Amino acid sequence: TLIDTECGSGDSNSDGNVDVLDVVAIVSYILGSSDSVDCADVNSDGSVDVLDVVAIVSSILGNRGEEASSVTFTKTEDGVSMTSNGVIGAVQMTLSHDSDFSIDLTDNAFVADYHTEGSTTTLIVVNPTEDVLFEASGDYTVEEAIAATTDGYISTNVNIPDAITLGAAYPNPFNPSTSFELNVNQAGNISVMIYNVNGQIVDVLHQGYKDAGVHSMTLNGQNLSSGMYIVKATSADVTVSQKVMLIK
Repeated sequence: TLIDTECGSGDSNSDGNVDVLDVVAIVSYILGSSDSVDCADVNSDGSVDVLDVVAIVSSILGNRGEEASSVTFTKTEDGVSMTSNGVIGAVQMTLSHDSDFSIDLTDNAFVADYHTEGSTTTLIVVNPTEDVLFEASGDYTVEEAIAATTDGYISTNVNIPDAITLGAAYPNPFNPSTSFELNVNQAGNISVMIYNVNGQIVDVLHQGYKDAGVHSMTLNGQNLSSGMYIVKATSADVTVSQKVMLIK
């Protein structure tokens, strides 16, 4: 692995200019897609990372406004979005995933690239200008997320919504049936059980794999007695429930 830490100009292709071509080359090196880079250690700390990328982009674009001190990444059904209290220079994120994973990086960035090895994908988004960082399909986990400005690394938080949520049953009270939505944010094995007030299972609406998305569920109480029942949905690490009343 070759790193030229002497010049520190960011002119990685030695064409006398520091521009987007240099940023692309350095991002490629950080991601492991390239094994050599010149003049990339802009801040002279002995390593080439997103801090150097941010410094180069700042020299190219100039002041973009007040820089952020924190950013929150939120995993949604379609990908990852972000909210911050100012301008973000660059984001680097590491994902672990299954073989069916695919990713589409935002077009609203100065440079955006990723590199996949086996079940791990590392991505860098430089100068993101929109809330959506990337879109993705398939199961994946955010293993690490870092963000930087010209002041250095900033505070990051990854918000992963509950794997499953229940919509309010309607009608409720009901006779003889009621319906509700099961929102699956992360595909996997899901159970949807109906319990009486004594904790006994009286019906199984679903047991097994569910794709991500919104699924309509119906409880038919024709063979149940009047009274209170509990709808309980469970995934690998989340359980949600709601009460319904059957009146005959």
